[in-house]
Amino acid sequence: MKSFNRVHLRPGREFSPASRLWVGCPSVQVTGKRIWACAFTGGKYEPSRKNHSVLMYSDDGGENWTDPYMAVTCDEESDCRGLDGNLWLDPKGRLWFTWEQARFEHGLPESGFDHVDYEQLMRFFDPDTTCWAMICEHPEADEPVWSEPRYLFRGLLRNKPIALSNGAWMVCDYQAAARNPFYEYHLTFDEGKTFEVRRGPDRMPGDRCPFEEPMCVETENGHLLFMVRTDTGFIAMSESFDCGETWSETRNTDMKNPSARFFVLRLSSGKLLLVNTPRSRGRTGMRAFLSDDGKRWTHALTLDTRRNVSYPDGCQDAEGYIWTVYDCQRDNRLEPVPWDKSRSFAAKELVITRFREEDLLAGDFVTEGSVMPHWFCKAHYDMRKD
Repeated sequence: MKSFNRVHLRPGREFSPASRLWVGCPSVQVTGKRIWACAFTGGKYEPSRKNHSVLMYSDDGGENWTDPYMAVTCDEESDCRGLDGNLWLDPKGRLWFTWEQARFEHGLPESGFDHVDYEQLMRFFDPDTTCWAMICEHPEADEPVWSEPRYLFRGLLRNKPIALSNGAWMVCDYQAAARNPFYEYHLTFDEGKTFEVRRGPDRMPGDRCPFEEPMCVETENGHLLFMVRTDTGFIAMSESFDCGETWSETRNTDMKNPSARFFVLRLSSGKLLLVNTPRSRGRTGMRAFLSDDGKRWTHALTLDTRRNVSYPDGCQDAEGYIWTVYDCQRDNRLEPVPWDKSRSFAAKELVITRFREEDLLAGDFVTEGSVMPHWFCKAHYDMRKD
């Protein structure tokens, strides 16, 4: 699948929050004074042939947003949807906006699935999912200029790449439908011009989660921690001490996770940040953790206590502030009204927060300039109109 979806720059009201039935899976990147964010939406919910990604930005610290600034929509003729937007600022200061393109095989109900079941979904999921990107050389410009969309590789990329000490950039993508006995990732040695697929750690025996959404951090020269989502109730991890040439056995960590995306980042201090829903079942509560080694998480900051919060992402800006986003009750299948199943109390929010390492140590928002979690994007469309 080497043709790309339609890209709409400054699209119309049909892509505005007021027209969205749902919204979720955000990503965030601070490029200086500007905050960029993207999200997954379109259709009744996920999966749908109408799924697409939207890109937005704020120039006033997140108070007001240009939303939508850009939309990557489905190609009606090829039945190809755009999904899982992701943002990353590379070491050269360029902003990458990546997304995936995927079709569904014949037989997918037009309305999607009211109750998603992994095995049912995988019967319709096209294994030939491809990752695409647009790059902005000057993301702080009044009128940012973007490259043409280009194909990167086959796979799904749900997390930020990292720059390794050996000069390579590591991209932790995955193959949802492949079910290989090992994880894969890509490396680029020419700043994103070309990508080489590499074999990663062996998959943990018994893990059946098709969406492993791996992340990796380098704690010191050549020492990598490769962390994956599983269906075991815990985050699993493998280590490499030679920049990925060899890997240890993949095993569960002590960190609980209800088979949901988490986010891990090496901070400027060298400590590690983990944003996670620390429960074995149920996506209730979002917390940020701090660690020296990625194995013992000794401090925590509660970000949200609500049910159905998921898919965190984050970055650290030049001033040391940690920015985190996640979704809360992303669609109308969540929080149904008990006496009227056609309605929902779902918040359908994207939440943003800003804090410092000192807030993590204190377990509360105590530093000047820290910002409590609050929604910055909300799907306002009323399902009762249908």
